[in-house]
Amino acid sequence: MAIPKSFETCNDYIQEMLLFLEKYQWLYNYRNTHILVEKQFSIIAIPWKDYILNLSQEDLQNIFMGKFDHKVPSSLIHFLKSLEAFEPELKLSTVKLDFVCPHNSGLSKKKIHEIQSLAPLIEQTCQAYQCDLIVDIGSGLGYLSHFLYSKYNYKVLGLEASEEFLHAAYRHQEKYHPASRGCVKFCRIYIKDDSCEDVERLIEEHFNKAENICITGLHACADLSIDILHLFAKMKSAKALVVMPCCYHRIQCKVESNRCEYFKNFPSSLVFKEEFHKHEFYRFIRRPFLRLACQRRNFNIFNLSEEESNCQARSWMFRAIFQAVVEEEKYCIRVKSSLEKLKSVSNDDDAFLEYVCTLQNKFVFEQAGSICNAEVFTEKMWKKYLENQNNLILFKFLMAFQARIQNMCENFVLMDRVQLLKQNGLTCDIRKVTDDFVSPRCFALVCVR
Repeated sequence: MAIPKSFETCNDYIQEMLLFLEKYQWLYNYRNTHILVEKQFSIIAIPWKDYILNLSQEDLQNIFMGKFDHKVPSSLIHFLKSLEAFEPELKLSTVKLDFVCPHNSGLSKKKIHEIQSLAPLIEQTCQAYQCDLIVDIGSGLGYLSHFLYSKYNYKVLGLEASEEFLHAAYRHQEKYHPASRGCVKFCRIYIKDDSCEDVERLIEEHFNKAENICITGLHACADLSIDILHLFAKMKSAKALVVMPCCYHRIQCKVESNRCEYFKNFPSSLVFKEEFHKHEFYRFIRRPFLRLACQRRNFNIFNLSEEESNCQARSWMFRAIFQAVVEEEKYCIRVKSSLEKLKSVSNDDDAFLEYVCTLQNKFVFEQAGSICNAEVFTEKMWKKYLENQNNLILFKFLMAFQARIQNMCENFVLMDRVQLLKQNGLTCDIRKVTDDFVSPRCFALVCVR
C-alpha cells in the first residue's frame, strides 16, 4: 500500500484527499447510530437522493461496476470516477501456515487466521535482516510468541501492559509450552513513546544483549501502534518492525468541542500535519472517519443478494430509530439483562416489533425518573419506524458507499504512519496480510533499518 499512482508527490495526495473528504463528509462524518438524530438524509445531494430512491440492488451493483445509464446524475458519476484516483496499490503477503492452537484454548478462528498470516511475514523479515530476537508488544497470552518459537526457533520477549494477561501467559506456558521457558519470556510494561531504555533493559535482563531485534505486534491498538513506531525509530538495535495497527477510532483526543476534534496521534507525521493545517480538518477528520477506516472490509456489494442487502440495511435502520427515540424522549437506559441478544431481522414489519420486544427485554427505560411504560415505548418506536420505513434504500446506499471508501480512508491513516517512519530515515512499506472476510485487521506495516 503506497501513495496512489495518480499522484506525483505525497503532498499532492494529502491535499486532494482532504478536499475529497471535506466535500463528501456527509457520507461518513457522524456516528452511524445517530444518522436520524443528525438528520443526515436531509443533506444528501438532491439529484442523488431522487435517483437513489428508485434503485434496486442490481442498479447499485451496476453503478459499482461502472455501468451508467442516462438516468445517473453526472455528479454521482464524477464522484465514482474520482474514487479511482485514490485507490492504493497493494502488496500482498500470501504465505499462510497451519497453526494448531492448544486444546480448549478458546482461540477464535479470526485470531488463528491472524497468527498464521502474520508469522510468515515476521519470519521473512527476520531472515532478511538476520534478527536473533523478537519483541512481541501486546503479547497477551503469548500465542504468537510461542508460535514464533515453536515454528521458527526464535527467542521472544513478550511485553504486556495487563498484569492479569501476564500471569495468564505464564500459566499458559506452563500448561502447553513448558519447553519454551528459557526462550520465551514475558514482562509487564506499558509501552510509551519514551520506553526505549526500559525495553532495552528488559532485553538485557532476560536475554543478555541481542544484536538484531525485530519488533512486532499483532493487535497494536490505537495510540500503541504510534508509540511502537517511535520506539523502533529510537531503538538502534531494532533492525526490523512488523506490526498490525488497528482500532484507529480509539486514538486519544486532545481537544473535543463543537464537533471539532484534535487527536494526539493523527496526523503523526510532519508532512501530514503541514497539509492538515491548511484545512479545517478537525471538522471532518473526526472519530467517525477513524471508525470507518478500521471497520470490517468484507462488505461487498457484488456478493449480496437483495434480501441480504435489505437485512443489513434494516439492522442499521432499526438501531438508528432506537437512537432517535432515546434522544427525543430523553430516556435514561439501564441494562436489565446482558444475556438478551438482539434478534436478527428479516424483511417485514414483524421484524421491527421483534426488535422492539428484544430492546424491552434487555433494557429499562426511564424518563424524568420514572420507568417508561412498555406500550408507550412501543408506540413511539413504531411511529418513528413508519416515518423512516421508506428510507431503507438510503440506508443501503450509505452502507454501500461507506464500504466503497473504507479502503482509501484506511490507506490515508496508514500513509501518515509510513511518512512518520520515513521522516526518521527508515524504509517502510504496508503489506496486506489477512483475508478481509475473516479479520478486519488486514494490513501490516513493515519497516527496516
